[in-house]
Amino acid sequence: MPTVFQGKLSENLKFGHILEISGQAEENGYWFSISLAADRFTESDDEVFIGLRMSIYLQEDLIVFKQRHHGEWKNLASENFLNRLFYQRFHINMTFDEKKIYISVNNRKLLHLPHSAMAKDLNTLQITGELKTLRQIDHRKYFPIIWPPISYVESRLEFSHDIPSSFQPGHVMAVTLNLSGNRNGRFHLHFCNIHNSKRQEIHISVRFDTRKIVRTSKLPVQYVDEEVDLEQLEYGIEEIHGDFPFDRFPAITKFAFGFTPTSLLLAKDGRFLFDYHFRTLNVLPQLSGLKVLSLYGMKVHVKDIEHFKMSEAQCGGFEVYSR
Repeated sequence: MPTVFQGKLSENLKFGHILEISGQAEENGYWFSISLAADRFTESDDEVFIGLRMSIYLQEDLIVFKQRHHGEWKNLASENFLNRLFYQRFHINMTFDEKKIYISVNNRKLLHLPHSAMAKDLNTLQITGELKTLRQIDHRKYFPIIWPPISYVESRLEFSHDIPSSFQPGHVMAVTLNLSGNRNGRFHLHFCNIHNSKRQEIHISVRFDTRKIVRTSKLPVQYVDEEVDLEQLEYGIEEIHGDFPFDRFPAITKFAFGFTPTSLLLAKDGRFLFDYHFRTLNVLPQLSGLKVLSLYGMKVHVKDIEHFKMSEAQCGGFEVYSR
């Protein structure tokens, strides 16, 4: 059973949260499943509680919902659905209220399940099966406040991963990527401003054609008279110091992003790469989640994301999370 994605969310799923997943099934594929669990697991690991498994049987127009506790599976519900829609880009929305979880597909209501069916804390997401692409795993919040304030996802993005609260000093995010396609392509890693998705507070461009990692920001233009045009954005000075840490392609690589009060730290496969100082004052709480964009024929598949909270605001030793 191929695992497309497995990751640990930044917070447990609970009342006021929304989980949005989008992708596209393999042409002529038979099935895929989405599991919400209390920890990382394998199919042979009977001890981990799986609060909800949503299994989509593509050629049977059937969606089955189950739960696993102490190795025993329990059927929760099943629904007939026009599953050929999953062969195109689909969008699954799971909304958690005080008593129920509401599930929809492509803005069509599917069903709701009681929270009592998921009595334990769920913080791990696993997706397995025959998926061609996985474009979005956005974990957001609608109560008691809406976070992030803007939840628009550009169609050109390879991947989007919002989180339901602001980044705080000491937050570390580990991301595993599978790189393929054109070995002379590029991919970008963006963290935008939550109030303006076009404003890139952090822009990291990994360029295999020139063997450089470029860091900059796309911010409002500031003129000589110090007047600032908030509508017109431009890229600033590029930082390119450091070597290019990719010696094989295609490749599976793991990054760790460390968030400090004044900068973003990046490590790859256990090795520190650089420290990028924010160019907007006190911007850390205003950063959106990770956005990934691929260019010039490169393909980027996000296989794994994990969130950690370090006790030290400067993220000392965070490199270990990239191993």
